[in-house]
Amino acid sequence: MKLSVYNSRIKVSPKSDVLFNALSGACIFIPADFDITSMKDLASKDLNLLVQNGMIVEDNINEWENANSIYEASQKDNVYRLTVNPTLNCNFRCWYCYETHHHGQKMGTEVLSNVKHLIHNLSINYPQIELSFFGGEPFMEFNSCIKPLIEYLKELRLTGTTYTVSFTTNGFLLNETIIKYLTTCNCGLFQITLDGGPESHNKTRVSKNADSFSKILNNVFSLLEHGLKVMLRINLTKSNSKSALQIAHYLKNLTDNQKQHLTISLQQVWQDKRVNDISNELWDIRKSFFDIGINCSSKYTDYIRNICYADKDNSAVINYNGDVFKCTAIDFDKETCDGKLDKNGQIVDNNHRFYSRNKNRKNKIKCRSCRIMPLCYGGCSQTVSKNSLDYCIYNDNEQLKDDVVMSIISEIIFNKQFQLQ
Repeated sequence: MKLSVYNSRIKVSPKSDVLFNALSGACIFIPADFDITSMKDLASKDLNLLVQNGMIVEDNINEWENANSIYEASQKDNVYRLTVNPTLNCNFRCWYCYETHHHGQKMGTEVLSNVKHLIHNLSINYPQIELSFFGGEPFMEFNSCIKPLIEYLKELRLTGTTYTVSFTTNGFLLNETIIKYLTTCNCGLFQITLDGGPESHNKTRVSKNADSFSKILNNVFSLLEHGLKVMLRINLTKSNSKSALQIAHYLKNLTDNQKQHLTISLQQVWQDKRVNDISNELWDIRKSFFDIGINCSSKYTDYIRNICYADKDNSAVINYNGDVFKCTAIDFDKETCDGKLDKNGQIVDNNHRFYSRNKNRKNKIKCRSCRIMPLCYGGCSQTVSKNSLDYCIYNDNEQLKDDVVMSIISEIIFNKQFQLQ
C-alpha cells in the first residue's frame, strides 16, 4: 500500500488538519498529530477509511493513468454540443467583456444555411443535439437566427433526433412573446447575468430607457413562471459584493416551484480576481440565498469530473461568419480560429488544433504527480498551447494550490451545514 500522490493535507486549526484527495474528491478531518505515513501502525478502521476515500492505494495502482482514463471517458459521449453566435454585437458595453464589438457582426443567410446543413449532418450521427446560443447578445438576432434554427431542429425531431436549446444572455431583450414561444422549444437552461445589486448593476449595464436590473429580473421571473430553468450568474467584484446581498430580497417571494427552477452561480470577474480576495463575502452571499431556499454555488476547479465543454470531442462553436472555434471564452479572431464551416455543413480543419492542444497538455509530465492535477488537468488547453511544458497555472505556488483545495472543502462544508446534496 502507498499514499496517493493526489493527497493534500492542510492545517485548519491548532488541533485539526483536513486531508483531501483530488482524484476521489473526498475529504476527512484528522487530528493534527495523526501520522498517515506509517501505514503498518494504523488501526484497521483508520486504514479502511483512508483506502475507501482513495488516500491510500495499492502499490500497483498508476493514479495518473486512472485520472487520464476518467478524463478521456468524459470527452466522448453520444451528445453533440453545438454553440452558435448569431452576433457579436451587444446592447450593453460591460467593462469586463473580452469580446470586440463591430457594427454588422451578425449571421447572414448563407452562414445560417450552412449551420442548418451542419445540424442535419449531426443528426445522422448523434441521437441528441444540445444547441446553445451565445454572443454578443444572441436575442438581438432572435427572428433572423435563433427562431429559424430552432424550427429546423423541430423538423429534425420528427426523424428521431432529440434536442435541447440553451441560452447565455443578459436577459434584457426577452419579452412575453419570445418566452411563450420558447416554452414550446424544449429549452434546457437560460444563463442570465447580474452585476451585483440594483445600483451596482445599473452602473455596469447602462440603459437609456429602462432600469436594466428590474427589467432583467422581471424577465427571469417570467421564465420561472413558465417553468423554464434559469441559472442566475452574479458577476462579482470587491466593489459590488456587498450590494449582491440585496439580490436575495428580490427573490424571496418566489414560489417553491419557481425556486426549484432557479440556481444562483457566483462568479468573480476575472480581472478583479487577479487582485482581490472576496472569499469571505462569497460565504455571506451564498448564505443569503440558502436562507430563502435557493440553491447557490461558486464554481471551483474540478476538471476530470466536470470536463470543459471545449475539450469535448463532440463540440463546436460556430461564429456569425462561419468561423469555427472550440471555446466561447475568447475574443473570436483569426488567431484562435480552429476551422471553417463550409456550404455542405462540414467543419474543415477543426480537430487538428484541438487534438494538438490536448496532446500538449497530456505531455506535461511534471503535472502527473502534482497533488491537484485532477482538479486542473494541467490548465486550459488553449492556454497550455501557448506556453512551455513546464507551465503551471498556479506558478508552482503551493499556497495557491492550498487555496484551490480549501475552496472545494469550503463548498463541502457549506453544503453539509445546509444539508444540500
